[in-house]
Amino acid sequence: MSRSRQFPSRIVWAAIALLFVGGCDDTFVSPAEKDDVPLFPHAVSCRAEVRSGTVACRGFGSEPAPGLSLSTIVGGQGTYVLLESDNVSYASGVFQADVTVKNLIAQPMGTPDGSTITGIKVFFHSGPTVTSGTGTVTVANPDGTDTFTGAEQPYFEYNELLQTNDVSSARTWQWSVPSSVETFEFSVYVSADIPTLLYLRYESPEDFLSNEPATSGATQITLYNYGSGQSTEFAAVLGNAVTGTAYGFSLWLGAGTSSGQTGTWAADLLVEHEGVRTTLATHTFTVPYDMYFVEYAASVTGVPGGVVGDQIILRLTLTDVSRGAVLFGESPVDSHVRVPGMVTVSRVASPVSALESDVNVEVTAVEGVRYPGR
Repeated sequence: MSRSRQFPSRIVWAAIALLFVGGCDDTFVSPAEKDDVPLFPHAVSCRAEVRSGTVACRGFGSEPAPGLSLSTIVGGQGTYVLLESDNVSYASGVFQADVTVKNLIAQPMGTPDGSTITGIKVFFHSGPTVTSGTGTVTVANPDGTDTFTGAEQPYFEYNELLQTNDVSSARTWQWSVPSSVETFEFSVYVSADIPTLLYLRYESPEDFLSNEPATSGATQITLYNYGSGQSTEFAAVLGNAVTGTAYGFSLWLGAGTSSGQTGTWAADLLVEHEGVRTTLATHTFTVPYDMYFVEYAASVTGVPGGVVGDQIILRLTLTDVSRGAVLFGESPVDSHVRVPGMVTVSRVASPVSALESDVNVEVTAVEGVRYPGR
């Protein structure tokens, strides 16, 4: 059990176009992005002009093969991340630039849980391939090679956690380029763990999960347990599969009706496919009686699951006491679950209320964090 704030996690893959221009404060520029960026977009190809010291991007290249063990691939130069260069030069057979990564998304990048640093890798999806002249171009100083969209792909690693709008330290990228080469092409992606939070929400008469937190007020759902346990559920429709294993729960809970009582809250995150439910992650919180709601948080290891169109469901079950409640709403009482990967969800089209007869809903002001157990 933990009472510290927790954040979400996941891996994002972003297609990036690079533009190197001789001089300072150079920016990696991509072709115009479509508004409806597909989940698995094409990589972006770039053309390097060795003698002029520039690299110009000319559009979309090949698409990663289906069935790869990836979390999510998204397009995004200037949308999800921004790569920028400085000190671009070519001399003695080496073409190089100092490259930084900027995080443009709302979540931290390079971490599965908001604190553990796993870093950011920019890897070469294809190339470098000589397109004019003769000879072979290679990445001269990669931090390593790994399997991303293919085998033995070189990458540069930024061992940092980037909050929104943070810029990484610069890394020097170098290519070995013989003087007989006039132009070459390549494309890259960015790979990083990032967190995704699904917030508990309520809009009468439905409680649900959402990518967006509540902006005002709070909701309190009280469960009355007269037998083997009472449950309530929050559901949403998956926009993509959940592919990782790092989950978390952060819930404002209360239990019992008097001092000395201790309730048990079981939090189960499920996915429902064609009527069959599978558990993705689970955790049990021991909640002693308190006059106020308390935030309980835990990081857990679960399993991947779900496909587009499945329902993802948070089921909360109260046992051992006759009454308990969960509080959720605007910060700081923004109860949520953390799922691995850049997961998007939407409202269930024709929801069936998950509220049982022994469940009460009360909308309160966010100041109303006093637990009404008596």
